Amino acid sequence: MLTKRKIKFALVLNGASVRNIEDLKANFDGIKVLDYYESGELQKWLEQRNYHQQKEALLSITSGDPKEIINNLYTIFQVPQNAGDDLEDIERLIAKKNKREIIEQYTSDSTVLNQLEVVAFSQEELEGILSKIMGRNNTVYLLGDSFQVKDTQKNIRYIGLNNPTVNLLSESGKFKPLENGITLENVSLSSNSPIRLVDKGINNCKIDEKKLKIRREFESLKEVFFFDSRKYNLGELSVESIHLYKNIVVLLGSDNEFFNKKNKIILFDIEKKKVIQTFLTYEYVQYLSTNRVKNVFYYSEVDSSINHDSKGYSYNLYKIDLDNGCERQKVKIGYLSPKSMWQISHIIPCGDKVYLYDTRENVNDSDNFAIGYQCHDLASGKLIKADEVEHHYVQKRGWWGFYTGRSYYMTDNFAYYFIHSDKALYINQSKKPLMHFNGHLGEFVVHNDILVATSCEIGNEGVARESEVEEGYLALYDIKSGKLLKKIKAYDRHIEGMHLYEDVLVTHSNADDFIKLWDIHTMEIIRTISYEEMESHYKGKGSVWTSLYTFDFDLFEDQFVVNIGNTFYIYE
Repeated sequence: MLTKRKIKFALVLNGASVRNIEDLKANFDGIKVLDYYESGELQKWLEQRNYHQQKEALLSITSGDPKEIINNLYTIFQVPQNAGDDLEDIERLIAKKNKREIIEQYTSDSTVLNQLEVVAFSQEELEGILSKIMGRNNTVYLLGDSFQVKDTQKNIRYIGLNNPTVNLLSESGKFKPLENGITLENVSLSSNSPIRLVDKGINNCKIDEKKLKIRREFESLKEVFFFDSRKYNLGELSVESIHLYKNIVVLLGSDNEFFNKKNKIILFDIEKKKVIQTFLTYEYVQYLSTNRVKNVFYYSEVDSSINHDSKGYSYNLYKIDLDNGCERQKVKIGYLSPKSMWQISHIIPCGDKVYLYDTRENVNDSDNFAIGYQCHDLASGKLIKADEVEHHYVQKRGWWGFYTGRSYYMTDNFAYYFIHSDKALYINQSKKPLMHFNGHLGEFVVHNDILVATSCEIGNEGVARESEVEEGYLALYDIKSGKLLKKIKAYDRHIEGMHLYEDVLVTHSNADDFIKLWDIHTMEIIRTISYEEMESHYKGKGSVWTSLYTFDFDLFEDQFVVNIGNTFYIYE
């Protein structure tokens, strides 16, 4: 009858397989041998090899103090007390063992367990580790409640083991991990002072957006592709404006046949290069009022099923949920109030209501400006309130003398508008000016009570002599005090337009530096996109210069998309 043979196992000490007492003495590691003792593996190892004397000696140990146990182990296995660095400091061995046991509660990764010396339990311990490895590419593991990380401590990879809080420190107010060779992983990022965070070099981190402001760089041109509408059986379509949300871009396109225009709204997946939905529109797309708020795209158009009469035009509002199937819902707005509106130029949803604005400039060949609004229930379309504010110029100048550029700026809560005849800024329906100026403003945006304005043009005459802002400059004003804060030379030519996306301001000009992206908090340039760069990747007909009539851009989170002549440039 065959008996089952017991397979002897080896101990592993200092990377060596230990199969006898001599090997154990030669590779003795007090902490590791203590681990084997406490797990019972050391006793089994001795029994398999008939080391009965040493086994009995182990069984006679009664103390539970790790320090005394280690001393007994040295004696039992006759290891000289001065052998190895570990013997010089038993306390350090015990601390190392305790540290290992704590770490093992959070990870079993041998890479971490074999580098206990770079695991920090506290800020003091982290500082000690960094002082030893400064200037080299190294990994530090963080296991504790909170730590501080400075951007001056470069070329360090910080990995959290228990998702600790890491407070970022930067004297410049801008923390750029990747630029400084810093990587942050598996931690919760925060700060005790205002910090602008460039989110490159950050992996699997929670960010306290109340304490940290994300600054996007848009350094890389991810992709350039040509939207060939014929490929998708849409005819020869020119994309005139775009709205971006995640991987979906909403395209507003017009058929190139002027007398047979087929205007379309197309939902296009820019990753899969696939048309999701197509909707025909009654109006020319350049006259459609559109807006995207979070995941919902809104647009309004005249109700083509109703014969228009003395009441004017009846409108419908459409909602498309870009997260849930991209289905379209209709809200019947009905006729616009003749006292407040002629048409819809802005759609601003606010909770369960929607505000529809009409901004009119240079009406009836006269230098005037009017703004009106209607508030509707977003579900039923029922009119809640309507009002209008209107200002007229005294002197008529004719169409060639109109002040050009957008003289208004809409946010979720406020409507700002500049009246040229008053040289004043107004807000909402107030008759009282918010700010007075010595000259005329061009386009402007408002962020945290700071107004950013461009120069003002008059028709085909160029920049107005009474423009408040010089050609090519951005001027910043404090709305509360009315003071000019600073002027920034942005271009050599007039700034054609600008748009604010949360904390990124985008400007464009016919200058060589075509598009600029600015950090609205610091007014530092994040990215410059030149005509040369666009031209070198252009895939449409003609050139960038000849296709600018279909130029538009949009930004969502970490993607910035530019469309010129159906050529899409995707930056991230």
